[in-house]
Amino acid sequence: LCSDLIQTPSLAQQLNETPHVLEELIAYMAQRNGADEAFAAWALSWILKHLPTHPWPGNYRELEQCVRNLLIRGEYHPAPMQ
Repeated sequence: LCSDLIQTPSLAQQLNETPHVLEELIAYMAQRNGADEAFAAWALSWILKHLPTHPWPGNYRELEQCVRNLLIRGEYHPAPMQ
């Protein structure tokens, strides 16, 4: 078995270091879920307004769930931090 350990930065770390990654990820997720560029722009602004300091503990999957919730419900409420 390979004993190499590969560590990748969390989504929060990536966004702190390279903020434009959020826009790119949202655009990709929106397209993958059948939404257009206008929705992606709206989702980005919604996230920046409502979740400006959210740590994204669920990383990529949580962001994708957020985008899906915005597409379906027009809102997203993260699970309470424990």
